[in-house]
Amino acid sequence: MTPASPSVAAGLTQQFAAAFPGEMAVDPSGKFLYLLGIGGDIVSVYQVASDGTVTQVNQIAGRDLKEGLLLIGGANPVTWSPNYAYIASSGDEKLTSYTVQTDGSLNSPQSQSTAAAPIAAATLPWGSDLLVAVSSAPPNVTAYAVSNGALSLGSSFGEATQPAGLVMDPSGLMAFEADSSNGNIYEYFYGDIPCIWSNVVGPVFAAQAGAGPVVTDPSGRFLIVANETAESISLFEPEGSAPISPVSLSYTPLAIVMDPTGNYLLVSGDDNELHMLVSNGLGQLTDSSHPLLPGIASSIAVEPTGHFVYAAGSSGLSAFSINSQTQALAPVTLNLPVSLASANGVYIDPSGKFLYVSVSSSNVNALYLFTINGDGTLSSTSAAPVATPNHATSMVFSAQVQ
Repeated sequence: MTPASPSVAAGLTQQFAAAFPGEMAVDPSGKFLYLLGIGGDIVSVYQVASDGTVTQVNQIAGRDLKEGLLLIGGANPVTWSPNYAYIASSGDEKLTSYTVQTDGSLNSPQSQSTAAAPIAAATLPWGSDLLVAVSSAPPNVTAYAVSNGALSLGSSFGEATQPAGLVMDPSGLMAFEADSSNGNIYEYFYGDIPCIWSNVVGPVFAAQAGAGPVVTDPSGRFLIVANETAESISLFEPEGSAPISPVSLSYTPLAIVMDPTGNYLLVSGDDNELHMLVSNGLGQLTDSSHPLLPGIASSIAVEPTGHFVYAAGSSGLSAFSINSQTQALAPVTLNLPVSLASANGVYIDPSGKFLYVSVSSSNVNALYLFTINGDGTLSSTSAAPVATPNHATSMVFSAQVQ
């Protein structure tokens, strides 16, 4: 939503708010005002000037049917400190936990075998459960209880004939698995007991042919699926009612990720481009920028502030800055001490300080660590890998939140 020009009368400045404005809150500093629309569709963010005038600076997708807004103040901002990393590797059918050191390095690996080659993992940064989908017949999702990095085997479930993607809802109460064989998305529920999950009895979400990578927006309102065969994006509201028409593409979507505000969906395609699709918060996506990549990217990641996005593929690693004013992507030049050819995964820890790139080929299986600088460039203290997973397929983190 573009802010309307303010009109001033009797010393007051007026701004057009979102349709059906509901609850309003001002942060403890008095610098920002937040307005939640009735039904929770959109959270509008306004900057408050010293004279009391307000200017809209952002909008964030809200969760459907939510009508409460609460701000919590404190002397210090919330910080995320990663403590453990979990890597699934298909080459040896392993799930390995690592202790994350303050410099991002990985220590004390503990591995256990999976039922088959793992293709995806999902967890909450602060949660106690880890889910892993494997390439086998149902049941093909396994839950693990996590305690101080140690993994304990839990329930097995899952209905997908050909698993292609897995994501956990931000609330930690639901998980979704994509089935590329029939275009269905299956929903699973948390059983209120660590590592106990179950299938949902009822209808499934019908995406389109080749349903693959699946994500949710930060609020958990939208479930978003990349349909590789149909060349489209499907959106669902698990707690909503009105169906949303799929978004047609002119390319095959290979990887997707949503930025932290829920305003931008980043999509890498077989056209060697990185597409930034602008979301209106109501299920509509519009392609606003699509810079060329050096090759096909099979993995993309956005750092937690939403300023930079990284794309990894057979030709290496690329970086772009996200300009929220122009809604465009601009390339960031990377000077790296190591070749990242044959990269197949890029991952960012919850603090946004560290970026990891997995490289897998017939000659190399390695995971490289980089520090993310303030301008989006990367630095590294060593050209040696921090771990050597055998064809890593996913990497997720747990963190201490303060």
